[in-house]
Amino acid sequence: MPILKLLCCRSHHDVTLIHPGPPALYQLNTERKYIDGTDRKVRRWTYGRRDRNKQNKVILLVGETGAGKTTMINTMTNYLLGVKFEDEVFYQITEDEKHEDQS
Repeated sequence: MPILKLLCCRSHHDVTLIHPGPPALYQLNTERKYIDGTDRKVRRWTYGRRDRNKQNKVILLVGETGAGKTTMINTMTNYLLGVKFEDEVFYQITEDEKHEDQS
């Protein structure tokens, strides 16, 4: 069974509809944690439960504001979920943070 179908079978608590589309835009509900103390510049998003029997990967992206880090993560997420262009659905794991100082 494709991963996307598994995702669609999960509880509605796993995703939030942001825009009905087309394409429909869903925000994956994640656990967000700052891991650098009071600086609040390094954050980790976790989606789903950790399975200690499976290998986990960590992706670290660095770059200037506007370099495309958020776009890259969201695109990789959709690839891993098996989303195709004709599905007319897009998932994002990160949200826009235009209200925060990114300098």
